Amino acid sequence: MDEDWIQVVDSSFINAISLDEQSRVVGVRLRDHSELFYHFGNPRINIGSVFRSFLNADSKGAFFNKVLRKATIAQ
Repeated sequence: MDEDWIQVVDSSFINAISLDEQSRVVGVRLRDHSELFYHFGNPRINIGSVFRSFLNADSKGAFFNKVLRKATIAQ
């Protein structure tokens, strides 16, 4: 795990999270190795792909749904 990511051990969907300088969640690395990113205050980068349904079952789902209402899937 590289140092920019914080491992999440109590989640069946989420493998790690990435935080910005203000400790806001800006990225989620999922157990299937896909990555989702949220870009605060930059609508040009944030294309607004909706990301919520499958995290509803996750133990951190409510928190991540609030923080990551819109996400872009990393290419």
